[in-house]
Order: sequence, then C-alpha cells, then structure tokens
Amino acid sequence: MDKILPSENLNLLLLHDETEDIPFSTWIRACLNQNSYTVLHDLVSETAAELNTKTVGVLKRLTSYLPCEISLDSMRKWFKPDSKIPVVAITSLLKLWRDESRNTENVAIIASRIVSNLDYFCSSRYSRTVRLPHGLSKDLLYFVGVMSGDGSLPRIRKRPGKWEYPVVLEKANEPYMKNVFLPLVEKLFGIRPTLKMCEKPKRLKTWRFDIGSKPLYRYLTRIFDLPEGKKSGKLRMPEIIRSLNVKAQIPYLAGLIDTDFGSIGKTIGITCASPLLVSDLKTMLSELGIRSVRATYLKDERFTMHQLRVIKADVGQLVREVMRVYEFKNPKRGRFICGGGRARSKASAALGETQDLV
Repeated sequence: MDKILPSENLNLLLLHDETEDIPFSTWIRACLNQNSYTVLHDLVSETAAELNTKTVGVLKRLTSYLPCEISLDSMRKWFKPDSKIPVVAITSLLKLWRDESRNTENVAIIASRIVSNLDYFCSSRYSRTVRLPHGLSKDLLYFVGVMSGDGSLPRIRKRPGKWEYPVVLEKANEPYMKNVFLPLVEKLFGIRPTLKMCEKPKRLKTWRFDIGSKPLYRYLTRIFDLPEGKKSGKLRMPEIIRSLNVKAQIPYLAGLIDTDFGSIGKTIGITCASPLLVSDLKTMLSELGIRSVRATYLKDERFTMHQLRVIKADVGQLVREVMRVYEFKNPKRGRFICGGGRARSKASAALGETQDLV
C-alpha cells in the first residue's frame, strides 16, 4: 500500500512487519473508538453480503489471510467497541474484501476511512498506548527534522525473536529538551515523556529522551523512512516530505537547523556522513532560491564526511524563508542563526529581536 492514502491520510496500516512480527503477541494493535468500530463493522457486513454468509463466515475466511492461525473467539473480540485490533487483521480484512468484491479501486478509500478514525496504538493488549497522527502537520514535520538531525533509532535485539524499539534524542541543551521537545512529543503523540540526565567524564552533561515504543518506532521508520540503527550514509529527507511542495517542506528544515546546523567558517551549514541528505537539502535550498556549496572531506583519515554550506550572503534569506512558515524553537540555535555575522544580523533586524524566536 502507498504511504499516503486518499484524503492525504498517512497509511498507519504499514506498521505491521511480516518478517519481524511473527508471534501473535508481538502484533501492533489499533485501539478502536466508536467511529473506527463503526467503519470496521460496516466493512465486515459488506464482506458478509459479498460472501452471502454471516459474520462468523467472514471470520472463518479471514483466518486464511492472517499470518498465523487464530481462534474464532479471539477474532470476535477484535471487532467489538473499544477493543484493540491487530493492524494486520485490518489489512487482512481489506484484502478479503478486495478479493471478494474485485473492486481494487475502493480498497484505498476504505483504508483511508479506517485510518482517519484511528488514534492510539500499542504493541500488546496491555502495553502503553501512543497517539500516531494520521495527517501531516508542521509540528510533525519539525519533529521528524529534529529526529533526523540528532535523534536515533537503535536496533536492539534482547534475545532471539525479541526486539526493543527505542526512540532516542540526547542533547546538552537542557532548556530546549525540557521546554520545547518534551511538550512537542506530548502534543503530537499523547504521552508524557521524561528526561534522564547523563554525566560522563570529560564530557558535557546531557539530557536524554529515551522511550521504548514499537508503534512510534515503526511510524518513524516505515512511514518517514528514518533509518534503523546506524544512520550514517543512509539518512535522507523522507520521501513523503520530498513529495511536498518546497514551502511545505520548511518545518522539516527548521527541525534540522535547530539541531544539526552549525557554524562553518563565516557562514552556516551542516556536516554529516550522508551524501543523500546533503543532496536533498541542496535541492531544497535551490528551489527556495538560496545558494549553497557542497564539499567532501576525510575525517581522521578514515571517515568520509559531507558538508553543505549556505552562501554567506544568502543566510538572511534562509532565515526569512524559514521564519515565514515555521519559527525556530531552539533559543540557542535561533540566536546563533540570526545573531552572528553581517548577513545574519540583517535577517535578525528584519525579523525582530532574536529572543522572540521561541
């Protein structure tokens, strides 16, 4: 299925992984509310009419579409109000309906109707629920930009067949983590995250956001293409964001600037191990009318690094373009971007005092 369904809904039915989610207990579940229950109930009824049978007949046929054998009693519980239904059960029901009705065009429309009424997901019947937005928003794009810049999605295998799904962001900027990032996470995903202070010898004290959430992890990796494990060489602007018009992409850029842009000579830019991200950003900046220069160098005579520098005279234009759409949220980064150098000072004067960025 496509990542974008009709009505511009994100395809949350992509959260299931056929190779990794093998035991039934590991299936990601969607929490049904009254609206989503009604849509699924209607779909079961329509499928029963196509099969000329009753609901139990639909469930019996559905067993052949599921990855493993499930009892009818367990399946009946999925299709009740306020239940938690496996995502793979929804996709299997859609495949059954498609095969029986032979109407492939309406499958995506029905899937979109279901997704638009799903809010919360969990990785088992008793695990923590997390809200997953089914539509793009500026805040969501900003969050993805932040995770692209400084976030990580480690691959941790606890034991054979058992994986952990940590979503991590660690920064030395306590005010940003406490006053910007945590409220953003709560607003987007309906969870109350906490921070852990980390102290290491001869290193700055950092604050670490680390939440284990399989639904959120899959949301970021399957819908927004963020790499699992090491992201060097693999990270790029998500396809779903690249497909937007360039103005709509700007909140993602703001997230990257707030976390991963820095001073390069007398201008600003980004240095990373991924040529794909640098290429995507250069294309985006060019479409915004902002000039930039690419460079490649060898770090410690071992690691190839890729750099993108904004032409000094265009830094002010970059700031203006971003601020018209989405304000910088990192006070430290906002002062750095708008406060230093002649071009940045001009941009700051045009936009007002830097302290007003947050």
